[in-house]
Amino acid sequence: MAAAVPLTGYQAEWVNDHSRYKIATKSRRIGFSFATALEIALDVVERRSPWLTVSRTQETAKEFVREIKRHFSAMRMVAEAAAEIEEVPTDLFFRDMRLSMFRLELPNGSSIQALSAHPDAARGFGGNVFLDEFGFHDQSEELWRGASASTMRGHRLIVVSTPNYQQGKYFDLARKCELIHGHAPERKQGIWSAHWVDIHTAQPQLAQTGIRIDLDELRALADDEETWQQEYCCGFLSASEMWLSLELIAQARSSVATSEWDAERPVEGLLYAGMDIGRRRDITGIWIDEVMPNGLAITRGVLPLRNTPFHEQLEVASAICAHPKMRRMCVDETGIGMMLAEELKRRHGYICPTR
Repeated sequence: MAAAVPLTGYQAEWVNDHSRYKIATKSRRIGFSFATALEIALDVVERRSPWLTVSRTQETAKEFVREIKRHFSAMRMVAEAAAEIEEVPTDLFFRDMRLSMFRLELPNGSSIQALSAHPDAARGFGGNVFLDEFGFHDQSEELWRGASASTMRGHRLIVVSTPNYQQGKYFDLARKCELIHGHAPERKQGIWSAHWVDIHTAQPQLAQTGIRIDLDELRALADDEETWQQEYCCGFLSASEMWLSLELIAQARSSVATSEWDAERPVEGLLYAGMDIGRRRDITGIWIDEVMPNGLAITRGVLPLRNTPFHEQLEVASAICAHPKMRRMCVDETGIGMMLAEELKRRHGYICPTR
């Protein structure tokens, strides 16, 4: 069955590469998840095929299944496009938070299951596996053991990621497949079919499909050479330059944490916040945590206020303090923050001025 959507050359090569094991090192935002969703959509309508996709977060896991459904619609696969995405609670927990699986069952018996990255995500599953942004998955070695064993009976294993640091299972795979040298290697690397696409390769091909990317603007937005090389030029960052180890960072990461504050979201625990004051050169930052009954603190919002007048900062902070689950906000009262800390304390009482 032919795809009903326009593809770049590198996307077409990826979709048409039916190797049992294939891996890609790629730039951000150049359509590899889109292409892989298309490949899986084509596979599950042509034959009865089980797939497990593992993404970095629960939301990206669900969005990937939505992308597959959009491909069904584009291919006019009416029955498949009408299939409902079922959210199923699992027995997996991350920091005492139960994880959900997103499942799509098709009329021909094919199935797609999508989970966020968890070391046991692939345990008990047998079938094809797709690891999306694998370089950013926590406990990647444990996840790899389960995922690789899931494919032992002739199923496929697809690995895609933007580079991260020079450690972890994805970096090991990329190194073995000659994907760390800043250029595309020979396609066949042992049992793997290796693909490499940086932003310079992708940009002219994307332009042919109507997607225009200004590389100078993108580089200016990246704002530093390290970010540019890692996010867009397929460069792995040196682990020796990290202030915090990946293990320590992994322990503090959560798929349920978010920087988007939503005052209407149900809150199980109690809310605590901190506010650092700025005005012109420095931004004001408000960080909101929910402390769960077990003592775990999960980020529920990060609000950067850039060049915001003090009276507006006061109202934003006051609205957060008015949340019924808010228990304390610590406010920097040094210098320009003194008035804000004083007024918030007058209004709400449980403000803790800090120096």
